[in-house]
Formats: sequence, structure tokens, C-alpha cells
Amino acid sequence: MDGALRILKNFNYRTLTLMLIIIQSCGIRFFDGQGSFLAIIILALLIPKTFYKLKGKDFLILLSIFSFLLIGKFFNSQIQVSMLTYQLLLIFESYLFLKLYKKGNEMMDDLYKCLSIIFIHAAAGFILYTLAPNLFYPAGLGMPYKTLAFIFFVTQQTGFSARSTGILWEPGLLQLMLNLLLFYAIKNRKSRLLMISIVALILTTFSTAGFIILALNFTFFFIETVKEKNATRILFLLMLITLMASTVVVVQNNIEDKFNGQNTSGLIRYRDFVIGVKLIKENPILGHGLFDSSYLTSKSYVNFIETQILSTTYLDQSGFMTGGFTNGLLGVFAWYGIPMGLLIFYLFYKNNFVNNNTLERIIFFLILCLTFISEPITYTAFFLLFPLSSLLLNNEKQLHSKLKQRNFNESFTI
Repeated sequence: MDGALRILKNFNYRTLTLMLIIIQSCGIRFFDGQGSFLAIIILALLIPKTFYKLKGKDFLILLSIFSFLLIGKFFNSQIQVSMLTYQLLLIFESYLFLKLYKKGNEMMDDLYKCLSIIFIHAAAGFILYTLAPNLFYPAGLGMPYKTLAFIFFVTQQTGFSARSTGILWEPGLLQLMLNLLLFYAIKNRKSRLLMISIVALILTTFSTAGFIILALNFTFFFIETVKEKNATRILFLLMLITLMASTVVVVQNNIEDKFNGQNTSGLIRYRDFVIGVKLIKENPILGHGLFDSSYLTSKSYVNFIETQILSTTYLDQSGFMTGGFTNGLLGVFAWYGIPMGLLIFYLFYKNNFVNNNTLERIIFFLILCLTFISEPITYTAFFLLFPLSSLLLNNEKQLHSKLKQRNFNESFTI
């Protein structure tokens, strides 16, 4: 409780803006155009604070990014102007937000605060649902949400009594935020009780990706604490057994649902993988630009792929490209082409939301990439913060390294 109060007390202007970016990128969609509406609010908060901080280097970086996207439009007339405009808006928004900071460690602290608030809110909602499920009623937002006064949400789907979703669009995104929180809790050696609480809430998302990523975090935890007393290893073993047992249950339910024809999520993921590969092959250099479902259904091979993977009954009921293109990992290469996609993921790997510790960097990178396979959030402002941060900010270790080099050089200056 004291920790929660401390987080709320330290909630500041930067944290508020970052929380809005997370909701804009991954939050429940309450109305059409919510992303654009929040972009206007976020820019209204940022422009007075950071626009004056832009210098020649910043304008050069932004001009280079915008020029690449406009060149793509020049060579591909099918790129939608509305999607291109929205993408430019998100890039500008992310860039301005990063100008609030001087070093990455400040940004890590603010992200941790936001993730903690998401955790507290989701935990409260799931506990309330468990204690009084009759208080929750259908939200009617185009997804199988149940809500209490449109403040707390859970998702109800076939095969599950309820799945934690918090304020996020679906449980798969909540597990991402919780696994990131667990990563930072392990990194900063937070209390074991907090870690166990986060793990317990991840289990309530019933997300296959969440369980796989949780195993990564357990590996990180074990390596970080391998020199501690045996009690820690026993705790780790108990947590791992819980994870494995829960994973078996979830996987078994998913398999049964697929055999019964009730769950097409796995087939949709496979559909989007095949379509993503085809799109990349079609335009490997400059990509297709951001696209929507109408762009995809205009291509004959997309419809052919769907008819080969999904049942006729399902397509008749739901239509083609239902749910949109969900593979955010391949999406980067389909949108921007292979060369730019590789550069984006290199910058993403070098992001300043982690220190220059190889293990931390790899785990952090994989947590997000494994989520991107089934979540198309790589076009969002939240994702853009990571690669752009490597261009704009330094973390503490980089600053110390540069300072040491400067002192070394000055010591040889006469």
C-alpha cells in the first residue's frame, strides 16, 4: 500500500503524458478516432514544453524520417494518405515526448510508475470480478469485455471464465505491460512479494505469449539471483512449477477449442504470418506504408490465403481480414521495407529504456518482440519511443563512459 501511495505521489507531468501514450497505443477503444483524439491532447501537452527544445540535429532527424516515408508514397501510389499522415503525427508526438528527458534512467523511472499503475488497476478489477462477478456487465465496445462502471474491465472468451485485461485492449497487451513491470522489478531487486503478485496477475491473462515471456523473466530472475541463498532458488523453483502447470492447462484448452472449431486465434496468427511474408516479398525495399484491412483485401493473394487457412463458415460470418493484420513484427518490414525495418529493430535493440547490460538488453528486446508477433503495436507512439530513444538519449552508463573518455582526453591536453 505504501508503495502504491508513493507511486501516485510521484505521478508527474511526464508520467501523465506517458500514460496517455500507452492508452493511445494499447488501451481499450471507447470510440472511433480515439487514437487521433488522444494524439491532439498529447501534442497540446508536449508542444509548449518541448517544441522550443528542438535544435538543428532534431530537425535533421525528423526531416530524414519524414522524407523516407514521403519517398515511399512517391514510389507506391497505393499508400493511403490518411495512414501516412497519422504515422507522421505519431512520430512527431514520440519525438517531442522524448525531449522531456535528458537521460534514459529518468525515462525508466516514469515507465515503471506507469506500469505499476496499470498493474494496480488490473489487479483491483480482477479481484472485484472474482468477489462479485454479478456487478460486471457487458461493455458493448465490440469486444467481449465485462465492466464495472466502465472503470474496471475483464475479458470473457470461450474456454475461460474471465481474463484480466485492465485498461488494455486485450489480455495479450496486459501481459506485455506486466512482464515489463516484472522485468524492472527483477532488475531493481524489488520485493519478492511484489514479483509474486505480478506473476499471479500474468497467469490470469491466460496469454500463451505471456507464459513464454514469463519463462524469460524467470530465467532473468534466476541468473540475477544465482549467488543468493538457497531459499531464493526454492522460490524460483516453486514459481517455475506454477508456471509450467498453468501453461499445460492453457495449452490444453486452446488445443481442445481448435479441434472443436471454436478458437481461430492460432489460425489468424498463421494467416498473418503468411500474408506478412508475401507483402515483404512484394515490396522488399520501401514497403507498403501503413495499411488497413481494405488495402489488404484489395490484393487477390490475401483473399486466397485466407480461404486456404480459415473455414468457409468462419469467413461467411466474419468476413475477410477480420481483426486486421496482427503481426507487428513482420509488419515493420511490410510497412517500411527490409533495410529500414532492420535499422528500426537495431535502434530498438539499442533503446535507452535499459542500461548497457547485455543480458538485460536481450531479455527486454525479446519480451517486446515475442509480443509483437501477435500484437500490431509496432506502428504506435509507444513502440516508436524505443528506437527513437537510442537517437536522442543516453543512459547513466553511457554518460559515465563519455565522461571518463573526456577526462582521459583532457588529462593529455597541455
